[in-house]
Amino acid sequence: MSDASNPNLLVRVLVKIVFVVAIMAALFFGTAGSFRYLNGWIYLGTITITLGTGATLLYRKDKALLEKRIRTKEKEPAQRLFVILSAFLMIAIYGLPGFDFRFGWSSMPPVLVVIGEVVLVVGYCLNLKVMLINSYASRVVEIQENQKLIDTGLYAIVRHPMYMAISLVYAGTCLVLGSYVALIPCMLMILVLGYRAVNEEKTLMNGLAGYSEYMRNVKYRIIPHIW
Repeated sequence: MSDASNPNLLVRVLVKIVFVVAIMAALFFGTAGSFRYLNGWIYLGTITITLGTGATLLYRKDKALLEKRIRTKEKEPAQRLFVILSAFLMIAIYGLPGFDFRFGWSSMPPVLVVIGEVVLVVGYCLNLKVMLINSYASRVVEIQENQKLIDTGLYAIVRHPMYMAISLVYAGTCLVLGSYVALIPCMLMILVLGYRAVNEEKTLMNGLAGYSEYMRNVKYRIIPHIW
């Protein structure tokens, strides 16, 4: 029986979500030095709901993709470098806000926190939408067996809509967590995503039929009308 049809798949995914949330909680409250960090609680509640909902929908509609999404081992050296860089930046994005709260480095008005919540949820929804229309949206850069070019929906606007969605998630994260300081690694993360997109396109041009023409038709990689 394949992993994708294994009834334990959802359990494995939910365990992973719990693990991720626990790590985030440790970063938030460990760096804040207090459980009174309200922004951390708001964020944890939001991602628990969004990630749980997304995993459940994928389990019902595309178990094979859900299985792919929990694999993270990259094959190419350039993509392994991305994994290392993004890991450090993610620690900074999720760790700096607690220090910001603890030492009062910056103060963000509540209206920006609310805007951040909207941006965060929109980013997660767009990310889920991409996965629901693209069964090949693995976390690993690779050409899959019988993979077909997807050029509809968000893919007709930018070539890497998942990276666009993830950029919104990280930007929203910094605002929800109430930290201007965290915007620094957030901007660096978006640049790293751009690096990954450029490298990924080399793989797709060499192995996915029609991708070169698709690049000519859809000019922008991540940010519509900009880049």
